[in-house]
Amino acid sequence: MAQLSVMALRVIEAFAGNAGIVAQPAPDFSYGFEFAERGTLSIMAAEDGQRIIVCLSRRPRRSGIAVLKDLLDIAGYDPFSGSMVHAGLAIDGALALAIDMDEPRFDLQSLDEALSRLDELHRSLQ
Repeated sequence: MAQLSVMALRVIEAFAGNAGIVAQPAPDFSYGFEFAERGTLSIMAAEDGQRIIVCLSRRPRRSGIAVLKDLLDIAGYDPFSGSMVHAGLAIDGALALAIDMDEPRFDLQSLDEALSRLDELHRSLQ
């Protein structure tokens, strides 16, 4: 698996510092943060090492096929972020939404914007 660049690590450390926490890498070199309301934020390098994947997952507040259909409807080009939104279902049943961005574009502002947009999309599933 590709590792995050030094620049990306600095962005993640700044993000964690602003939240008053310490960023600790997982064994696969990704970073994860648990938020009470927003869910689990994961940040990792794409396999090609040229992009950063920002993923937000959370347990659905409603169940059934309809929520999965709504999740898949969100996937695709998002005109608000200018990015592709990827959707998936985690093994624990959490709904996952992810945005990937070119590594040079990854900074604290783009991370905050991606997290906010993914949170907004998750809220639309309620």
